[in-house]
Amino acid sequence: TLLLLWVIVAVSGGETGRALIHVVRTNAMRFTLLLSGASMLGSLYFSEVAHYAPCKLCWYQRVCMYSIAIISLVAVVRRERTAAPYVLTLSLVGLFISSYHYLVEWFPQLESRVCAVDVPCTTVWFRELGFLTMPSMAGIAFLVGTLVVGLVIYTSTIERQREYGVLKAIGAGNRRLYAVVVGQALIATTAG
Repeated sequence: TLLLLWVIVAVSGGETGRALIHVVRTNAMRFTLLLSGASMLGSLYFSEVAHYAPCKLCWYQRVCMYSIAIISLVAVVRRERTAAPYVLTLSLVGLFISSYHYLVEWFPQLESRVCAVDVPCTTVWFRELGFLTMPSMAGIAFLVGTLVVGLVIYTSTIERQREYGVLKAIGAGNRRLYAVVVGQALIATTAG
C-alpha cells in the first residue's frame, strides 16, 4: 500500500499528489512510531510469551527497531522532523540484517558463524504463506519505514527546487548540486 502511495505521489504532480505528500510528511514520524512500536511489541511477544529464543541476528534487528521506536517517539513528542535521517539509517541497517537473516533461513550454508550453536540463525519458528517468517516481517517493517522516511527526505529536497534552480541559473553544474544536497543531508544528520 505504501509503495503504491509512493508511486502515486512521485508520478502525480497535481492536488492529489500534494495532498498525499502533505499527509505523509506531516504524519511520517507518527506512522514510523506506530510501525516500529507494533514491531517492538510483536518481537517481545514472540520472545517473552511464545518463548521463541531470539538469535544474534534477531537481536541486531531488535537494536535497530527499538532504537527507531525510541527516536520516533521523541520526535513525535517534540514535534520534530529532523529525526528522519537517523530513522532512515537505522531502517536501512535493519533491512540489510533482516534480508541476510531471511537468506540464511532459506540457505543455511550462507551462515557466517555469526550465531550461537544453542540458538542458530537458521531456526525457522514459523513460515506462513510459504515465505513469511520473523526476519521477513522485520524486513517488511524496515522497508516500509524506509519508504515513509525516504518520502519525507525526498519532499524536503523537492521543496528546495527553487533554490536549486537559482544555483543552476548562475552556472552551477550537476556535480555542484549533488554536493549541495549531500552536504545539507550530512549537516542535518550531524547537527540534528
